[in-house]
Amino acid sequence: MVDKNAVNQVLETLKPLFDAHNGTFELVDISDDGTVTVKLVGQCEICSLKAQTSQALKIMLDAANAGVTKIEAL
Repeated sequence: MVDKNAVNQVLETLKPLFDAHNGTFELVDISDDGTVTVKLVGQCEICSLKAQTSQALKIMLDAANAGVTKIEAL
């Protein structure tokens, strides 16, 4: 089961890091199967490290035991 509060807390904690690189993300969806969908915005949208960003988000969410199984970045 996905802990939506934990997901939101982790994402809010990470936003300043994205802002520092002239980018950010928007939470699109948290599905019951554990998929978190985010939309990358600004510099993050065109960054060549998008795949690594998704992996980093997943690692942080795993550390919070949020029940996330997958990150989808749009």
